[in-house]
Amino acid sequence: VVEQLHSQPESIALISPSAMKLTAIVNLLVAAKALDLTKESWDEKTAGKSVFVKFYAPWCGHCKVLAPTWEELAEKLQGEVKLGKVDCTESAFLGNLFGIRGFPTLKIISEGKMYTFAGRRSLDSLQEWAQGGYKEQEAVDYPFDTPYNKWMAILTTSLTNYGIYGIGVALIGVGILFCYLDQSGEDPKSRKEMEERLKKLQEAGTEKKDQPQVQKEESKKDS
Repeated sequence: VVEQLHSQPESIALISPSAMKLTAIVNLLVAAKALDLTKESWDEKTAGKSVFVKFYAPWCGHCKVLAPTWEELAEKLQGEVKLGKVDCTESAFLGNLFGIRGFPTLKIISEGKMYTFAGRRSLDSLQEWAQGGYKEQEAVDYPFDTPYNKWMAILTTSLTNYGIYGIGVALIGVGILFCYLDQSGEDPKSRKEMEERLKKLQEAGTEKKDQPQVQKEESKKDS
């Protein structure tokens, strides 16, 4: 029905009221909506174009006020920018990964970089910013591309979800993290020099250990 309306505008007058109602329903069904994002669906749903994400909590009053504007913005930006939303009470990992400290927080991810919105949350302001205004800001690295951020998000989420039981997991994770950072940031030349020094110290320690035994044997020979 929608395709017929676009291809043959003159036929609109011939369409019955029931068909017009059907057309309105179809338009509602195909209208763009903000994507619900979780840790599991993030990669699949955010792939491709730039994505503008709202991090929110259901109990947040400002988030409730923004909700209809956000859905309207999804329609306005259809085909240009994907719009998503993350319920941080359900997806604590994403909230921790992106360093969310207040609600709502709006971020756009584009070409491997991330930008945070800090203006007035009106439809026009959000649309203008999403269509290129964000490029005037200084970008930061995309958290998913930084192993350190991932580990810290996992540890923080574990502590939040499991409390004291997560401390053991957190300590193990911190140990692994520091080992990783130590190895990844280590200069091969420095590492080789350190190994040589340790070898010399070990040899020196062996010589000192054997020295009393040699002196004892020499004293036996003299006697």
